[in-house]
Amino acid sequence: MAHVTKLEIILTLEDGEVIGDVVSELPNYSASSFSQMADGRWRGDFIISCPVAPELAEGDFIDDFAPYFRALLELRSFNSAEYEFQIAVGSPAADTFTLDAPSVALIAALGAPIKVRINEA
Repeated sequence: MAHVTKLEIILTLEDGEVIGDVVSELPNYSASSFSQMADGRWRGDFIISCPVAPELAEGDFIDDFAPYFRALLELRSFNSAEYEFQIAVGSPAADTFTLDAPSVALIAALGAPIKVRINEA
């Protein structure tokens, strides 16, 4: 299966919290991706690109990701969210992936390591 460029999110709910309420500030496709893990935490994805449209268009990262930055920071503060930014390269995605300095700063502010995943034919 082809990898996607995404921000993986793992978070913890406090007693009485409901996952739908906690992630309600994220886009619907991201909020609906959360499922409970065996250890009780919740895991979901914020997709930046996908196998159907794997080429990251110029500005997609900032246009699609940046408006939700505050919500992502709040998840980190209030729900101990952990992030990992995963970059997919190789067919069907592009062979290279470039992040400009402001994009790297956003990822760094979330404390997210960056992992590059190569798609295999």
